[in-house]
Amino acid sequence: MNIAAELQRGLKLHQQGHLLEAGEIYRDILAKDPDQVDALSLMGVVMQAAGDLEIAEELLSRATELAPDYFAPFANLGNVLQAAGRVDEAIGAFRRALELNESSVETANNLASALNVTGQFDAALKASERALRMLPKFPEALVNKGNALLGLGQAVAAVESYEKALEIAPGHGNALYNLGNALVDLERFADAVDPYRQALALDPGNAEKHFNLANALMKADLLDQCLEPFETALALKPGYVDALCNYASALQALGRSGDAVALMQKALAFQPDSPDLH
Repeated sequence: MNIAAELQRGLKLHQQGHLLEAGEIYRDILAKDPDQVDALSLMGVVMQAAGDLEIAEELLSRATELAPDYFAPFANLGNVLQAAGRVDEAIGAFRRALELNESSVETANNLASALNVTGQFDAALKASERALRMLPKFPEALVNKGNALLGLGQAVAAVESYEKALEIAPGHGNALYNLGNALVDLERFADAVDPYRQALALDPGNAEKHFNLANALMKADLLDQCLEPFETALALKPGYVDALCNYASALQALGRSGDAVALMQKALAFQPDSPDLH
């Protein structure tokens, strides 16, 4: 077996989206040479795409042990760890990857995303700006910059960052949704409705997004319009206590106190020891 040639063949299939065929090639390479670092790293990416994060982590961790100065396995391991919810470990992997390859715009952006998840907004802002210095028209980095700014209480600047992302990628779901969040922070509730609706068109099964749209409509005094998204949020997530409470508030404001009481009783069934609900 010519391992170098097989790797190139697998990588070409991988880049074309033929992950199953690429994975078979990587598997054959690893059967011949279990310590082939590129095959371990690429197979880890394939296994992540297949949803097997545990195997992906094993493969990528092995690659980082064999080649501690090789960028790719650390970058890929960071992605797997973040997908697994182990964000602090992902941050460490991304930082190591950037030490090895300072020009990786994707890794800088992934680091910003992970830092935002952990509430390290100052560091996330620096990481997203690092990515944007390398690639100014990078919508994902603009979204991460906006998220960091929003976390730092700079909602006006966050809106600007999201709007720049949308100029580059008009249908960017995360930019639309987070723009809505920033506008809500600025108490521009009516302005938040349209970006929320556009974001929901791209992700209609997300209960939280329906809930946020409903809240914006309610706070914009569009009470009749807020009922349907509250109902949809609850259909998607029946035990969504916040949605039950806010839906009850909307019904009470519409003079439907009996229906509001019934919803609060449902909420109490999920959280019977909550003094606020009582």
